[in-house]
Amino acid sequence: MVLACALVTSCASEADDDGQQPGGQTQQPGGQTQQPGGQTQQPGGQTQQPGGQQSVGAIEDCKVHYVKEAIEQGGNFEAYSTVKVSGVTGQGGTHEGLKGQFGYVVADPAKGLSDVVWTDAQYNDKYAGDEAADHDEYMSTTVAPPAAGAYALFYRYSPDGGNTWTYCDGAGIATSLVIANIKLVTVAGSGGQEPGGQQGTAGGKIEWCKVTWPTKEYNEDNNSFSKDGAIQVYSQVYAPGITGVNGSHAGITAQFGYVVASMDAKLEDITWVDAKYNEGFSRDGAENNDEYMIANELKLPEGYYVAFYKYSVAGGNTVMCDGEGMLTSQEQFDIKNIVSIHVK
Repeated sequence: MVLACALVTSCASEADDDGQQPGGQTQQPGGQTQQPGGQTQQPGGQTQQPGGQQSVGAIEDCKVHYVKEAIEQGGNFEAYSTVKVSGVTGQGGTHEGLKGQFGYVVADPAKGLSDVVWTDAQYNDKYAGDEAADHDEYMSTTVAPPAAGAYALFYRYSPDGGNTWTYCDGAGIATSLVIANIKLVTVAGSGGQEPGGQQGTAGGKIEWCKVTWPTKEYNEDNNSFSKDGAIQVYSQVYAPGITGVNGSHAGITAQFGYVVASMDAKLEDITWVDAKYNEGFSRDGAENNDEYMIANELKLPEGYYVAFYKYSVAGGNTVMCDGEGMLTSQEQFDIKNIVSIHVK
């Protein structure tokens, strides 16, 4: 069997360092993602644009080069980007005629570029980085996320007053949807309180989840299924006041996701189907967690697949998890964390 890293163009291994997680699970935090994408429109030359705005040149390079990866709810995004337009940017440039914007969107596979919220970015006149000779730097200002959760961050630049835009992610100019290139930020929130001290589902927060069975340690008996039988993959989730023995077990929406195991697979290739709360969950060693299972009979053609779960909570966050745990940054997608299933 060949295991494939389904969502990244390259996989970086990390040393194991197990820690105790909610519900008695021993698990490392994982890395999330989700991927809005990017289309690139490159203006060319000194041409007159609609609306009378002359282009100052072509966007030759841009990149989101720094993001503060974790902030508290109520705080502001902190993200920086560099951009190059010959004769305009850099220490010898004019710094005029170029418009930069910062963008964010909930890190959810269902979201796209049209869902990104854009705000004007500020030119940083104090930039003295390695590329300062021919690049300018822009920074987000007072933009706060509307709710706790995970967000994907972008920049875009216009050389002609906003008539055309060039989009960029953490790797450079964005011409396609590549999960490994997205810069993410996790926003922590406290959640709401219901009478009796239980944390409510309105504004609730999912703090941990994992694909728990089969496991990432491939076993032919556990990880293989007949093409004529139903697939079943289980996941556990922890949300204070919602999951567990004393939880409400309400407000969470769960989905199981699968994609053919391939180095070329992307986040948008995942097929999501409904999952349901497992009322027969024994909770052995996991008193604070709930377990979910595929809601309806699912049969797949022969082949190898990679399995995921995705959870959302009303008024709160949306998260995705693999066989290692909850995903909070694309750098943590790792082949050793993926649950692979074989249909034969």
